Amino acid sequence: MEFFILLVEKKCELVSREEIIERLWGKDVFLDTEQGINTAIRKIRLALKDDSEQSRFIQTVVGKGYRFIGPITVVKNGSAPTEAPEEPRLPSPTVFPKATARARRFRLKSALAVVALTALTVLLAYGFNFFRVRQRLLTRNLQIRSIAVLPLENLSGNPAEDYFAEGMTDELITNLAKVSSLRVISRTSVMRFKGARRPLPEIASALNVDAVVEGSVVRSGNRVRITAQLIYAPTDRHLWAEEYERDQRDVLELQSEVARTIAQGIRATLTPQEQLRLVSRGAVNPQAYEMYLRGRSYWNQRTEAALGKAIDQFSKAIQSDANFAEAYSGLADSYTTLGYLSYLDPNDAFPKGSHGSH
Repeated sequence: MEFFILLVEKKCELVSREEIIERLWGKDVFLDTEQGINTAIRKIRLALKDDSEQSRFIQTVVGKGYRFIGPITVVKNGSAPTEAPEEPRLPSPTVFPKATARARRFRLKSALAVVALTALTVLLAYGFNFFRVRQRLLTRNLQIRSIAVLPLENLSGNPAEDYFAEGMTDELITNLAKVSSLRVISRTSVMRFKGARRPLPEIASALNVDAVVEGSVVRSGNRVRITAQLIYAPTDRHLWAEEYERDQRDVLELQSEVARTIAQGIRATLTPQEQLRLVSRGAVNPQAYEMYLRGRSYWNQRTEAALGKAIDQFSKAIQSDANFAEAYSGLADSYTTLGYLSYLDPNDAFPKGSHGSH
């Protein structure tokens, strides 16, 4: 009902999903709001006998929100209904000179229904707020000193996009590793659990961590969406879940935001320097970042052929964006790895790695 009221108040205006979340749950919520919104819309359409394909009342603006497009009649000070500006009027109700006993009973039942609905709304709101406070208190009392970021699941349906999901996982691990009060498990250790269908407490025990982050990533056009949830391993308790969506140019900001939220969720102590490291890093050239992630995917394979491909991708990323620092770092890592693994004479490899890092 609160959702429906919001749509009617903003008649013919787009109501964004962010506005809906703030109205229904508040700003600092860590729940699956996506499912809640979809369920509410489905129930409203059912009550209005509305068709999502050929809507007469609720219009869906894909990826943005919803808009109420149905007719609205405004009633003021008990006067007859008057038509709202530039909107079609609903048929005027028939007014009977004298209310029948059936009409009086109907009004009484309607009033009781309103009272019951109000009471239910208050109880639900109280229960929800109690749940949020309880979750925060439980989180506050937990001791989380170590964490593992499990490989993010690629939801694109295309295995060729695995490198992108792996790249997002690597960046999230790298960002969390900047928090000195937190022990973060390495990429090498967590990758063996990619696609594993084992209980999380069992995985956490094998990795010897207090908490686990799991989630998914999907890229559609120029948009990137990450879902993540934090689980307290000993009891398999969900501490929070959140969804993030950004333009691909803002993917670095997205990664930093996810890492900050996780650090806040486990109440990790951040030094001023660490807080600066986790601030937004600005926009990135999507083409350069794409090549960078492909380069990292090759670099992680550690074969001579793969390292050659990594160097090629990092070099192309630098050509695309000469100020993209991560690409220089990847180039340096590739050359030094060639030297360490004796694929290339260290006397040749290390100077090139040093040059690449600059």
